Amino acid sequence: MSQINIPRPVTVAVHALTPLVDLFREMDARLTIRFVDLEESRFDEVCDAMHSYGEWSEVGEWEDMHEYTYAVGADAVQTNVHIRNSVSLAHAVHACVESLELRLLNHGLARGSVDTETAVDPADIPETVTPSSVRIRKRKTFCREPWKFHVSRVWTGGSRSVAEEAQSKGETVYDISIEFAPDPSYWNSPRHTSTYVATSMLMKMVDIVSPEMVSVEPVPQGS
Repeated sequence: MSQINIPRPVTVAVHALTPLVDLFREMDARLTIRFVDLEESRFDEVCDAMHSYGEWSEVGEWEDMHEYTYAVGADAVQTNVHIRNSVSLAHAVHACVESLELRLLNHGLARGSVDTETAVDPADIPETVTPSSVRIRKRKTFCREPWKFHVSRVWTGGSRSVAEEAQSKGETVYDISIEFAPDPSYWNSPRHTSTYVATSMLMKMVDIVSPEMVSVEPVPQGS
């Protein structure tokens, strides 16, 4: 097994994130790091940098999505309406299995998480539902396997009309996330350990916010 050179400013964060990578490897889930409370100026800088980078394996178009969350029995179901050349719908229950709050020195907060998505049969959806939350999302994805970088502008409300009003007023939430989405054969390499993935993921997070290395520390739960 090859030795991993972990930069000292992220050593503690790597040790905290590695168990989430272990958990991700054991189950059918998503592993992401998402920035919290991004400012518009930082979001625009990141988007410009991503568009100027020439080594992506794939760059998607801006996509429009509407996300409706509502109760079906004891479950909080999310219906995702994906608007491309045609309209597609997907219904699922999302659950956070484990999460980790991270503080980047002078660069705000981020959140690592392992999340599951359980599909819901359309036949189990009532004919009428009352959303508890509606999000309008405009998203673009940049891929360089096994990584996906999602950038989104999001408008939220308790109903579609309230979310549309937030959009018209420019009440925008800026969302950037890094998703680890490996092919199953990825783990065949002895180099690809959970610690290696945690280190790589945190370094990519730092690269997004700073041209220089910055310290990343886990935020103690309850603080």
